[in-house]
Amino acid sequence: ALVPVLFSLSKKIGMESAVRLLSSDSFCARADTLLPVLDRLSGQLGTESAVRLLSCDGFCVREGELMAKFPEIQSVLGEKGAIRVLSNPYLVTMDASQWGEFMKFVQNAQPGDTSSYLGTVRLVGKCKKVGWGVCSELYRGASQHQKTRAGFEGLVDAYAQEAL
Repeated sequence: ALVPVLFSLSKKIGMESAVRLLSSDSFCARADTLLPVLDRLSGQLGTESAVRLLSCDGFCVREGELMAKFPEIQSVLGEKGAIRVLSNPYLVTMDASQWGEFMKFVQNAQPGDTSSYLGTVRLVGKCKKVGWGVCSELYRGASQHQKTRAGFEGLVDAYAQEAL
């Protein structure tokens, strides 16, 4: 059943990207409804970014809701940062309260620091676990050294240990 979809996709976006998309369970389950989304996102963001987003199962499930957040995230982190956020499996599963805390965190942190932190899935998972509000407070009180990726991860780890 997926062979015609693979053939059609490979003509549009290339075989490698088509295989990547069809490796996503959520994309496969909703391919009929997500193909127009792929076309729209490819036109808006480029094929590579569209494939990155639609390869994330969490994004596929909540595409409409998450794309509504795109302009706000993009205004703080730029297009690449917004795509990084919306293709991160830890971030796309956040509820409204967590999104609010996350957006406060990225708005108050230096963009370079935020990009560095978001580049580490492990650190994002830790921040989500302790809470983005806590991370905002930790960041606000951090020294310049502690704002590095490793330094900030150490702060989050120390807070998590204390909380136990």
